[in-house]
Amino acid sequence: MEEIVDSEENVELVKKIAALANFSKMDTILKQNDDLIANLLKIQKSKLYEMHKYKQIMNMPAKNVHAYLKKEFEKPTKVLSKEEEFQEIVERERAKVKNEAAKVIQRNLAQHKSHLKKEAELYVKREQLLESIKKNIEFFEERLEEERILYADLNFNDE
Repeated sequence: MEEIVDSEENVELVKKIAALANFSKMDTILKQNDDLIANLLKIQKSKLYEMHKYKQIMNMPAKNVHAYLKKEFEKPTKVLSKEEEFQEIVERERAKVKNEAAKVIQRNLAQHKSHLKKEAELYVKREQLLESIKKNIEFFEERLEEERILYADLNFNDE
């Protein structure tokens, strides 16, 4: 019976060793995958750089192409890594959002100033109207007082 247990233990040990061997194989496969991904990223960056260079050449005057290619051959422009490129894109987007927010704030501030100016003009017009009404009331009160005095004089003289 002990031999059976020993053989079962041996089978389990063999399975564990095989699993460890598979693990080390998986580890090497993962390392190879990482290397392949790194190589693909390098190829992608170089392709992007070449496309950028092509666009630059297409947009520049023909007389400047030779000088540009000579300069690029001597000292190529810096190619950003994925992280740097991502950070640059994020910064660009943040700046874009800040600029848009500033535009909205400035637009709202201009509208608010315009509204305040209109309110001030209306206030001045109301004050002028009230002043005119007060003058008219004073004028009519004076006329009314004069008429009362005249009427009182007429009634006094009639008696």
